[in-house]
Amino acid sequence: MAKMISEMLQAPQEQLMITAVIPAHNDERTIAQVVEGARKHVAEARVIDDGSSDTATQRATTDGADIIRIP
Repeated sequence: MAKMISEMLQAPQEQLMITAVIPAHNDERTIAQVVEGARKHVAEARVIDDGSSDTATQRATTDGADIIRIP
Protein backbone atom coordinates (compact mmCIF):
# COMPACT_ATOMS: atom_id res chain seq x y z
CA MET A 1 0.00 0.00 0.00
CA ALA A 2 2.77 2.45 0.91
CA LYS A 3 4.43 1.78 -2.45
CA MET A 4 1.17 2.50 -4.28
CA ILE A 5 0.75 5.84 -2.47
CA SER A 6 4.36 6.74 -3.16
CA GLU A 7 3.87 6.00 -6.88
CA MET A 8 0.70 8.11 -6.95
CA LEU A 9 2.48 11.08 -5.41
CA GLN A 10 5.19 10.87 -8.06
CA ALA A 11 2.64 11.00 -10.90
CA PRO A 12 2.49 14.15 -13.03
CA GLN A 13 0.36 16.78 -11.30
CA GLU A 14 -2.29 16.84 -14.05
CA GLN A 15 -2.98 13.13 -13.42
CA LEU A 16 -3.26 13.42 -9.65
CA MET A 17 -6.63 14.51 -8.22
CA ILE A 18 -7.02 14.24 -4.47
CA THR A 19 -10.20 15.44 -2.78
CA ALA A 20 -10.73 16.16 0.91
CA VAL A 21 -14.19 15.13 2.07
CA ILE A 22 -15.14 17.10 5.17
CA PRO A 23 -18.26 16.37 7.24
CA ALA A 24 -20.03 19.38 8.74
CA HIS A 25 -23.01 19.97 10.98
CA ASN A 26 -23.42 23.47 12.41
CA ASP A 27 -19.67 24.11 12.27
CA GLU A 28 -19.73 27.76 11.21
CA ARG A 29 -17.02 28.70 13.72
CA THR A 30 -14.41 26.27 12.37
CA ILE A 31 -15.33 25.17 8.83
CA ALA A 32 -13.46 27.99 7.06
CA GLN A 33 -10.20 27.07 8.82
CA VAL A 34 -10.69 23.37 8.03
CA VAL A 35 -11.39 24.01 4.33
CA GLU A 36 -8.49 26.45 4.04
CA GLY A 37 -6.10 23.97 5.66
CA ALA A 38 -7.28 21.09 3.49
CA ARG A 39 -6.96 23.08 0.25
CA LYS A 40 -3.26 23.59 0.95
CA HIS A 41 -2.76 19.84 0.48
CA VAL A 42 -5.43 18.64 -1.97
CA ALA A 43 -6.84 19.58 -5.36
CA GLU A 44 -10.36 20.17 -4.08
CA ALA A 45 -12.44 20.14 -0.90
CA ARG A 46 -15.99 18.87 -0.56
CA VAL A 47 -18.05 19.59 2.51
CA ILE A 48 -20.85 17.19 3.34
CA ASP A 49 -23.48 19.31 5.09
CA ASP A 50 -25.55 17.07 7.33
CA GLY A 51 -28.55 19.36 7.78
CA SER A 52 -26.80 22.40 9.24
CA SER A 53 -28.97 25.28 10.39
CA ASP A 54 -26.12 27.80 10.64
CA THR A 55 -23.90 29.48 8.03
CA ALA A 56 -21.36 26.65 7.79
CA THR A 57 -22.07 25.90 4.12
CA GLN A 58 -21.87 29.55 3.09
CA ARG A 59 -18.51 29.90 4.81
CA ALA A 60 -17.20 26.71 3.23
CA THR A 61 -18.32 27.88 -0.22
CA THR A 62 -16.58 31.22 0.28
CA ASP A 63 -13.37 29.32 0.99
CA GLY A 64 -13.68 27.32 -2.23
CA ALA A 65 -15.33 24.10 -1.13
CA ASP A 66 -17.99 22.25 -3.09
CA ILE A 67 -21.05 21.47 -0.95
CA ILE A 68 -23.10 18.29 -0.84
CA ARG A 69 -26.24 18.81 1.26
CA ILE A 70 -27.99 16.05 3.15
CA PRO A 71 -31.39 17.21 4.43
